[in-house]
Amino acid sequence: TKKYSRTDLKDSLYKFMSLNAKFNCSYCLINMLSLINYCRTNFEIFCSSIYTTYFAQFIYILLINFLGEYIKFCSNLTYLFMTMSRYLLINKEPSKIIQNISNMKLKTKKRIMIGIGLVFNLVKIFEYKLNNGDEFYFDEYPFMFLDQFKTYTTNVIIIILLIRSLFNWIIFTFLNLIFEILILRKLIKELREKRVRITKMTVIN
Repeated sequence: TKKYSRTDLKDSLYKFMSLNAKFNCSYCLINMLSLINYCRTNFEIFCSSIYTTYFAQFIYILLINFLGEYIKFCSNLTYLFMTMSRYLLINKEPSKIIQNISNMKLKTKKRIMIGIGLVFNLVKIFEYKLNNGDEFYFDEYPFMFLDQFKTYTTNVIIIILLIRSLFNWIIFTFLNLIFEILILRKLIKELREKRVRITKMTVIN
């Protein structure tokens, strides 16, 4: 495999920083739309005047619950790629796994991000159902309806949702923390070595 260069790593780092910023801005804009479907209490004076409409429910299912969560997943993944690039910039001998990931082309990483993101987040579309005035779900627009699937289908969707949550909240956080600790240790080591060199030069002079 072709060995990565510092120039390529810097370019990759800046591109992922740009992508991450775009994902974060998009996520904020999409979540602003959640006010359309937001109801703090069952009293109408605290609720959006259109939150019970099909339009508002579609906004929640497709934009907020699916696209918003998909963008959040991509944001977490691009941040992980950013952290890996930072780590590689200061480490000349990374592990083979990290080196192989760094050698991937940007287009390949984007395809992986899109593919994994879709697999984990497409099920979010089927998590809710439009409420057309069902008395049992009078205060939920839309309402969760996983219990209406067959047992096998429900279990598959729940497992995918759990794996997705595991990645979004635990695995990404854990991996980023590990890389940050490695970066910090490497910087501390270099500072100590630099201090020793300066001390030796001072003694010689």
